[in-house]
Amino acid sequence: MKFQTGEHTVGTIRPAQKEDLSVIAQIWLEANIQAHSFIPIAYWQNHLPMVKKLLPQAEIFVYETPDGIQGFLGMNRDYIEGLFIRREARSQGIGKRLIDWAKGRKQRLTLSVYR
Repeated sequence: MKFQTGEHTVGTIRPAQKEDLSVIAQIWLEANIQAHSFIPIAYWQNHLPMVKKLLPQAEIFVYETPDGIQGFLGMNRDYIEGLFIRREARSQGIGKRLIDWAKGRKQRLTLSVYR
């Protein structure tokens, strides 16, 4: 599915492929470091190998522009495991597009929110 809004670049949502996993893992790492500045960076770096092993077990959909993958949504059946967007691509509606896309394909969606 392709998207274009105003000045924003056209993007496509598609299932992740094996060759996307290193980019997806890097987005995961950078987003967690940025969102959790109170946790030492080494914690996220130490968990990266495990995440790389677990990613292929999830149903992952990427949002891709001509500049590459800008973000992804990871799912396990109807459960949203995570939504991660590159810092420079945030506030452009990419996360909303990924969630809306999933809503159109699943009868129900669930997720957990940290308090």
